[in-house]
Amino acid sequence: MMSFDTSGPNPDLFRASIAAIDAEHPLRSPWHYDQSITGPRLDRLDAKTAYFVDYIQYLEQRLAALEARLAQG
Repeated sequence: MMSFDTSGPNPDLFRASIAAIDAEHPLRSPWHYDQSITGPRLDRLDAKTAYFVDYIQYLEQRLAALEARLAQG
C-alpha cells in the first residue's frame, strides 16, 4: 500500500480561502463594461492575486524543505 503525506496543503482549505475572498468582495451587478461595475471585479482580482502569491511562496518553501529532507537521506 502507498503512504500519502497528509502534512501538505489541503486543497479544501485553498478552495475555502478563494470562496472567502469572493464573499468579502461580491460582485455588485452584471458585467456591462462600466467602470463602477468593473471596480469590484478588480478588487477581487487583487485579493486573489495576493493570496496566490502567498500560496506559491508557501509551496516553494515546502518544496525546499522536502528537497532538504531527501538530500539528508
